[in-house]
Amino acid sequence: MTTPKDLYEALVAFHKPEEAGNVDVGKLKYALYARKSTTSDERQERSIPDQKLDCFETAKSLGIPREHITVIEEQESAKEPDIRPRFKQMIEDIKQGKYEAVLTWHPDRLARNMADAGKIIDLLDKKIIKKLTFATFSFEDTPMGKMLLGISFVLSKQYSDHLSEVVQRGQRRALEEGKYIHTAKHGYYKDPNDFLRPDGEYWILIKRAFGMRTEGRTQEEIADFLNKNRYTRAPSDGENRKPYKMTVQKVSVMLRDPTYAGVLMYGGIIVNLTEAYDFEQAVSVDDFMKINELSD
Repeated sequence: MTTPKDLYEALVAFHKPEEAGNVDVGKLKYALYARKSTTSDERQERSIPDQKLDCFETAKSLGIPREHITVIEEQESAKEPDIRPRFKQMIEDIKQGKYEAVLTWHPDRLARNMADAGKIIDLLDKKIIKKLTFATFSFEDTPMGKMLLGISFVLSKQYSDHLSEVVQRGQRRALEEGKYIHTAKHGYYKDPNDFLRPDGEYWILIKRAFGMRTEGRTQEEIADFLNKNRYTRAPSDGENRKPYKMTVQKVSVMLRDPTYAGVLMYGGIIVNLTEAYDFEQAVSVDDFMKINELSD
């Protein structure tokens, strides 16, 4: 060491290793964040075990000891900020010094919204996150690297928004065709085309329930009638029919639902099911209006 430059570089390397680019990744405390949402727009993403496997292989190649890695798993969407409790806790733990680095599969596992993305970039700027490593994305902690990371977050948000729009558009089209996209209504099952069809004896029970109400019977009496006759709801695909307990609240919701009179309402979509296909009403429109004390 003979020049001021040599002394400068030595002091920076000792006191500010992150500025010298000499961060010893083998000594840092890592949070391995793995996330998979159960919502429709992310069901096809890599599973959490697959993400962890790729991350551990990356850690091994970089010389990061397994014992320096704490795994944080979450099954929540990253489309909206402040809805992931484990991500939120991880950020707080990073600020408190529990973790010094983050390892994850791809930037979109950390955030698909700009608020959470901003938190990550801010912690990088402040050198609180000393190392950010991805299994499937190349990142360098430089101004250019942060810009590319920001672009990746933006693209993840755009992809998420677009996919959500596509899903909603598909659901709207299906509903307008008379198809039902959720669990079948009481007394009906869904055929292969997702049309509501009478569910045999159980449809007759529901039809009788509406009849009882037009006769002035109480909702409690209707619930008791359905339970005594062992009413069960049509199972979803691949499930077995299970015992079902009808309550006064469930009866109340059912009696107010115009679907049973032939008109499907879902969000802002209203569909005349009798015009969409050969839908069979469980109650006439006239009786439905009387039951709910509605006028023209």
